[in-house]
Amino acid sequence: MKKVLSSNLSGTTLFLIGMLILLIGNGWILRSSFKSVSEQETWVRHTAEVINELDLLLSSLKDAETGQRGYLLTKDSRFLDPYKASLVEIWDHHSRIKKLLEDNPEQLARLEAIKAVVSDRLDRLERHLTMPVESADRQSRFFEGKILMDSIRSSIENMKSEETKLLEFRTANVQESKSIFWWTLLITTTVTIFAVLLFFVQIRRGQIRALAEAEREVREGWIQSQLADMGNLIGGDTSLGDLTQQIVDHLSERFDFLAANFYVIDTGLLRKTASHGTDSGSGTLPDSLRVGEGLLGQAYRANKLIEVKDAPADYLKISSSLGSAAATHLAFLPILFQRRTLGVIELASFHPMSSLTRDTLEKLRESIGIGINAAQSREQQQSLLEKTQQQAEELQAQQEELRTSNEELEQQTRALESQQQALNIKNRELESANQATQQKAQELEKINHYKSEFLAKMSHELRTPLNSLLILASLLIENKEKNLTEQQREFSRSIYGAGQDLLNLINDILDLSKIEARKLSMRPEPFFVQSLVDQIKSTFNPMTTAKGLDLQIKISDGLQNLKMFTDRQRLEQILRNFLSNGIKFTEHGHVRLSVEELNGGRLRFSVEDTGVGIPKDKQNLIFEAFEQADGSVSRKYGGTGLGLTISKELAQLLGGNIQMSSVEGEGSRFSLEIPSVLPGLNEESRPTPPPTSLTHQHSAEPEVLSVKPDEAVAKEAQSLLKGVSEGEKTILIVEDDDIFRRSVAETSESYGFHPIEVQDGETALEILHKHIPSAILLDIKLPGLSGLGLLEMIKQMPQLRHVPIHMISAMEYQQNALRMGAMGFLGKPVTIDKIRSALGRIENLVSRKVRRLLIIEDDDRQRQAIKELISGQDIEIELARSGKESIEKVKQTGYDCIILDLSLPDISGFELLDHFNSLEISLPPIVIYTGRDLSRKEQEYLRRYSESIIIKGAKSPERLLDEVNLFLHRVESMLPEDKQRMLTQLRSQDSALEGKSVLVVDDDLRNVFALTSVLESKGMSVRIARDGFEAIEALEKHQDIEVVLMDIMMPKMDGYETMKRIRKIEKLKDLPIIALTAKAMKEDHERCIEAGANDYLQKPINISNLMSVLKVWLAPKGIFS
Repeated sequence: MKKVLSSNLSGTTLFLIGMLILLIGNGWILRSSFKSVSEQETWVRHTAEVINELDLLLSSLKDAETGQRGYLLTKDSRFLDPYKASLVEIWDHHSRIKKLLEDNPEQLARLEAIKAVVSDRLDRLERHLTMPVESADRQSRFFEGKILMDSIRSSIENMKSEETKLLEFRTANVQESKSIFWWTLLITTTVTIFAVLLFFVQIRRGQIRALAEAEREVREGWIQSQLADMGNLIGGDTSLGDLTQQIVDHLSERFDFLAANFYVIDTGLLRKTASHGTDSGSGTLPDSLRVGEGLLGQAYRANKLIEVKDAPADYLKISSSLGSAAATHLAFLPILFQRRTLGVIELASFHPMSSLTRDTLEKLRESIGIGINAAQSREQQQSLLEKTQQQAEELQAQQEELRTSNEELEQQTRALESQQQALNIKNRELESANQATQQKAQELEKINHYKSEFLAKMSHELRTPLNSLLILASLLIENKEKNLTEQQREFSRSIYGAGQDLLNLINDILDLSKIEARKLSMRPEPFFVQSLVDQIKSTFNPMTTAKGLDLQIKISDGLQNLKMFTDRQRLEQILRNFLSNGIKFTEHGHVRLSVEELNGGRLRFSVEDTGVGIPKDKQNLIFEAFEQADGSVSRKYGGTGLGLTISKELAQLLGGNIQMSSVEGEGSRFSLEIPSVLPGLNEESRPTPPPTSLTHQHSAEPEVLSVKPDEAVAKEAQSLLKGVSEGEKTILIVEDDDIFRRSVAETSESYGFHPIEVQDGETALEILHKHIPSAILLDIKLPGLSGLGLLEMIKQMPQLRHVPIHMISAMEYQQNALRMGAMGFLGKPVTIDKIRSALGRIENLVSRKVRRLLIIEDDDRQRQAIKELISGQDIEIELARSGKESIEKVKQTGYDCIILDLSLPDISGFELLDHFNSLEISLPPIVIYTGRDLSRKEQEYLRRYSESIIIKGAKSPERLLDEVNLFLHRVESMLPEDKQRMLTQLRSQDSALEGKSVLVVDDDLRNVFALTSVLESKGMSVRIARDGFEAIEALEKHQDIEVVLMDIMMPKMDGYETMKRIRKIEKLKDLPIIALTAKAMKEDHERCIEAGANDYLQKPINISNLMSVLKVWLAPKGIFS
């Protein structure tokens, strides 16, 4: 109380000081306002004076003009007196105005302009006085004077207008200042009155605060007394039911509640333990409630006091012997003990609770809770005591039994002591056994490691019989003997399809075994997110379209041009598995691939489908090998195979993880989170900016190539051809380096080509079956079918032979490519200028419809026969009879091809070729057509300059026509029918392989049988070797072997070592060797080339690819091949 009085006194003193400061401030404000009003009135008078002087100046000018006019009319000199007086007044007024306008530069400028006009006007008035009356221009000068006067009036009016505005502004300021003055006076007066009232209120508030403090202390004292009373009430040793009854009776008595119920929580239900003043016979009051049920259950859950006002009349009746009435106000008080709700008290009355009652009840909650908890604890103790007493009685009974058995135990103890010694010995034996177990565990770990390595090697071994199966199935499907029924061929197709499925499974086993054996290394490479997504979209779009699904791609903004540096092939493998499963298990709706950026340089690739979903109890099993969500015999869908198992392991190797969420019947979502840069890279191996030249760099690390099934190849080809219009000029770019291929495609667009980009020979071949491009850019080193094999296959197809093909590769196969019909060859690394040059040559060749051919032949009949054989509307032929004539023609004209006979009248064909070579011009393809027999040395010499050598004979015209058409890129379908038949018959003989000798080196008899069946059906002579030693022995013994098919995995000496030893033999260093690799891995391919192989084929071997590669390497070769 003393604190409150001291506080009030200090506040009063501070308030009096504030009042004094306020009164002083009000006086200073009033003085400032009065001074401002006086200053504004002075400015108003100043403006009025300026306007008056302007009027007087104009008036004096008018007086001068009137006096002059009177003198001129009357010649009376008295009129000159007012004229002269006005002249003095004019300049007096001007001086006063100028002095008044010193504070206004704009008005001063206007005044100086008026001064000049007034001076001019006064000069004219003076001249009129001296001008003769009969002057001719007097009239015109009067008009000029009038114009000057009008100008002066206008200028003065402008100045008056400006001063009027100033006058209005300053008058408004005067009024505003007066208004501010009066408002200031009013406000200061009001503030003073308010301050006095505030002083009174402050004193009054202090008194009220003192009273309120006293009332609060009384209130707190009353609450404390209620808490003490409640403490006394619950302090006794009473049961829960009696205690709750005492509490509701006490609350009803002290707080004027007419009815009350006490509910205590028990096994999840609120059970009524006590009541006061309620009508128990009505049957409307339940004895128990669930938590959250009704207002009482809600109060328990909310854990706070809830008050209900104006309850319905039929909600609760309070009755006595005199009558009954409805309770209008209800309260629900939760009871707490250590933040735990033990129960709820329901209270009812005819009037609302006071704030004192509400605060007291809030304080009583925990006190009541302590009592309730104590009562419950006592009941639990009592229950435990009863159980303990019961157990004690049982123990006493057991005690007697124990006494009887004690003697037996003593005997047993002695026996146990002897056994303890035996146990100690046993423990020592167990310790040694434990050590042996640990040693066995280590051995078992080694065994598991050996098992994984065994699986990795066995997956290679499994390819050998599978290779035989696929080759023989292909022969049965081909049915050359025409002795199989359609059903038998269908069985063969089923065998072939099953073999392909088994091949895919072996690939998965190989990946999984390599992961478990910790032999699978990551091969990071730079690539853009957009290129990755585009590749995946082109692969899966046909599959979703065929199934009626919507393939959706969603990439977050800014990620399209984000460059990643990780193992792209493994990342694609995971996403392909996600998408394949999504399409497999989805019948309707969509499959969506989305890419989004996470924190810390990580990306999330998510595949979401609207398929069947995965049951919750199966979601932890799907990453196990060959697991199925539906394990019944009537299941609709198969399992996941090894795909998700491998994906999970690959994700960890990429530094990421896989997350899965699924709702059965709604769909699934698989997410892969990986860093954009593969973790664990040192600075040297991190991505660097690309070089200025477009260099195709092969990684030294092994990289598994993507081997696509036939269906996927067909769908990808169909997708790539969607944007191609009929009649559009297209160029097919076959290159496995994404960055290099994209650069070439962008450059080709500037030459008017629509680029079609593919990364393997199989897809290119599928596109060529459906679309004939204007030109082809082809890399030699491709996954699967090699570039030379694809080139040979294209040039064997009549509908495609005319298409210009330009080769690009880092490998030295220029002579082979040009001899097989390529129009040009670029060796890597390739600059953008070289690409533009090649595209320029292609564009020039494609745009020209007529080809130029030079025939160099001394025999007239032969020359005419060749001309008639080759001639057509699309070719312009020129003839030369001698070497000298041909040299002049070659110098003057550019030809697309030259046919040369070696026997010429002036010089030999050999000398002519040397002369051509000395010319500083680009020579076209030269076809040697001669009747003389050539030695091996002469053939090697001619191969330096000629792409084809034809010896005149029975079939030579057909071969000549075929070769010339090849180098001139003529459309074969445009030739006459007789020439088309001639070429078809020539190619059907398959003479490139007939009579050739091949050595098959393979240790598996089934594989040997299959390959032998195929090769002998083509007219080839086959010799067999089962290992490297036998192969070298066969080559030493049989000098006629022209090509070798070399398996890699063999006993005694493997294929790598065998090829190295063969290349060390001088006479065998140029022998073509085709390696048969177990799997399409770049590591295997590189090792094959390094060991001495010329080409490679992956198992299982495709017969068409085998034939194409054999034709490439069995064709005649020059010394630069």
